[in-house]
Amino acid sequence: MTRTGLQLHLLPPSDALVDQWAKLRTAIIGRRTNWKDPARQLYKLLIYPAEEAIIGKRLVIVPDGVLDFVPFELLLTEEPTMSPETKSFGRSQLQELGQTYGDSSVVPHWKQSGDNAPAAFLINRHAVIYSPSAAYLAAVRRRTATARGTVWPQDFIGFAPIEFHSAARLPGTEDEVRGIARLFPVGRATVYIGVHTTKLAVCTAGLRQYRFIHFATHGQADQQRPELCGLLFPNADQDDLLQTAEVFQLDLTADLVAASACVTGLGRQVDGEGVVGLKRGFLRAGAKSVCVSLWSVADDPTAELMTRFYRHLIVDCLDKAEALRRAKRELIEEGRWTEPFFWAPFVLSGDWR
Repeated sequence: MTRTGLQLHLLPPSDALVDQWAKLRTAIIGRRTNWKDPARQLYKLLIYPAEEAIIGKRLVIVPDGVLDFVPFELLLTEEPTMSPETKSFGRSQLQELGQTYGDSSVVPHWKQSGDNAPAAFLINRHAVIYSPSAAYLAAVRRRTATARGTVWPQDFIGFAPIEFHSAARLPGTEDEVRGIARLFPVGRATVYIGVHTTKLAVCTAGLRQYRFIHFATHGQADQQRPELCGLLFPNADQDDLLQTAEVFQLDLTADLVAASACVTGLGRQVDGEGVVGLKRGFLRAGAKSVCVSLWSVADDPTAELMTRFYRHLIVDCLDKAEALRRAKRELIEEGRWTEPFFWAPFVLSGDWR
């Protein structure tokens, strides 16, 4: 659907999509090189029939079913050149080589091996944004138009707990949050670091006054009980979870909420409703857009991606979808974190402007 027309293309049976996505996700999370074939097959099934109609356009994806968990940016627009070498790693090897950044898996910090050549990702052609529904996107646009000219009292607030009682340390989150805060004028950014970053601090920080809200912490997802999805914060003698139900009750006017943690885009898939979890909670609480992750993420590339995302957004004045696209492409093109495992989990939902 564009401003000037509508085309309809019939999708294949859901079983075919589920099968290809299962292959793709398993390969990417396992850091194997055999992800390219299912990435290409999904492009053929989902995008190729409309390829000519979307040339040069931003894509707004309204997913349903398994597509709620697919980052379309990593689909391949051309036939892949397959590497003959397939690498996989056991959990013990990952623990030796990597550092935990989230509670879902242990992921590595090493420079990638195997085929380093940047692939023909969809992100090379299009900026991509996601929406729970076309009606929701229209409602956000109306709200944004009404609020046009809004001046927020403060630009940015960032939360970076480092030490936890029940989860691994996150030493890289401090640099992430402070690096982003430095992009804003003096006095316009607030950061909570380490022991000061509690759930109580979040709930009493007056989040309504901030344009950008950034969480760099551990994420928790439960795809059967979405009320147990949340963000983890330390307390005096235990860790507290900012749960989905509590997120729904927040009072926000934020242009963007970034949940820079593991699996913050997961939750319970409800037919006709999409995913119920943190993403839905922040949007319902008043955020115009939300950046979340679809699998466990690595510390260093996540910090680098987020800092570049905000730099393009604030310094270069790009819209949110293009800013995230530019940050991802830089990670791909510079070669250190070319694999989709590192850059593809983060997706943007809501209003791209």
